[in-house]
Amino acid sequence: MNYKSIRNIFSDFSTAVSNTEGLNQLYMFDESEINKIRNYNYPVCIIEPPNSRVSDINRAYEEYEMVCFILKPERKDKSDIYSISLYDDCMSLFHNMMKKILAVRDGEYILNEDSIQIERISKFGADLTRGVKLTFTLLAPSALGFASSSVPISLPYETNLKGFYLASSGVSVNYNSILWQPLKPLNSTLNITHLESDKIASFEGEVFSFENPITFASSEALQVPSISFSSASFTIFAKVFISSEPTTDHMTLFSFSKDAQEDYFRARITSGGGNDGNLTLLIDDDTSTTQDILTSVDLKPYGDSSNLKTIAIVNDHINQKTIIYTEDGTNEVASFRDDTISNSEFIFGATKLNPGFIYQGFVGSLQGLAIYDEAVSASNVSLIINKFKTL
Repeated sequence: MNYKSIRNIFSDFSTAVSNTEGLNQLYMFDESEINKIRNYNYPVCIIEPPNSRVSDINRAYEEYEMVCFILKPERKDKSDIYSISLYDDCMSLFHNMMKKILAVRDGEYILNEDSIQIERISKFGADLTRGVKLTFTLLAPSALGFASSSVPISLPYETNLKGFYLASSGVSVNYNSILWQPLKPLNSTLNITHLESDKIASFEGEVFSFENPITFASSEALQVPSISFSSASFTIFAKVFISSEPTTDHMTLFSFSKDAQEDYFRARITSGGGNDGNLTLLIDDDTSTTQDILTSVDLKPYGDSSNLKTIAIVNDHINQKTIIYTEDGTNEVASFRDDTISNSEFIFGATKLNPGFIYQGFVGSLQGLAIYDEAVSASNVSLIINKFKTL
């Protein structure tokens, strides 16, 4: 069980809204700010930043006083019966959304059913909407009662999980070495280490910071020294901040170094020119050598130093495509790795051509990684990304 913050609450409500048929958008701001946004994508859900209290520290739950609006636009060309029906429509949307909220994160949220107050509102805001205003108490695990480092963390989907790493746990660092042990699966030996002892990424307790993208020389990077998959499909999740700082060469997000067949897979961020910031995939396997520049995936910057964001790259061998998921959208390309990765280095933050030639270093931060021995489905990718948002 993980404690909740205001950002977690917004993220969980956002997930519930996106999964509720008929609701199009979530906003979090005070009721007095209703007119600050134009062109709402109705029907919408608006929640105010909640106040909270902890009535019993030993209970370890925080009581959030939630104010929630479900709104639909009024129509002048419709009958009174239609206008009245909007109240019922909005109540139904609220009911369906709350079912998803209370199911999220293995039931960590508790609704105080005696606390619900319902107000039906009309001609609300500049858009003249009609709907419901609901006030209720939502209980969630409190940071005052739970220590994140002592609470077991699970991903919502762990089938074929090769390694799940979170920088707040299992990291040992000194001046010339890094050892990062996976949280899952238990007893895994796929530890992450430094690539070179004279180029160590700085560690700030919950994130790794990469600051040394030297071209044609050693770069700060982390590695799993040897990893193998059971098929040609795999998935990589990374919670990162990708800096917009200028570099002298492309930045590498992650790469699989050349294996016994001289094959590789690289995901890098283009630097310079009209493609600056775009994601580039470079794939060399038994079938062909390909390079795809995804001009629709702009990753400079991606997130910021205090709010890292998750990216997932799925090599889907069965369906012959690579799928890129960001928190902003989904993209597909027809290139993919066609043969199975076996006894290859997984490297975050650099490209390795040979032991003495490491380049295209990364600038930014890393908080978490997950490596799957399969092409994770779109629905499970969404669940995992939403979980990463809370970590």
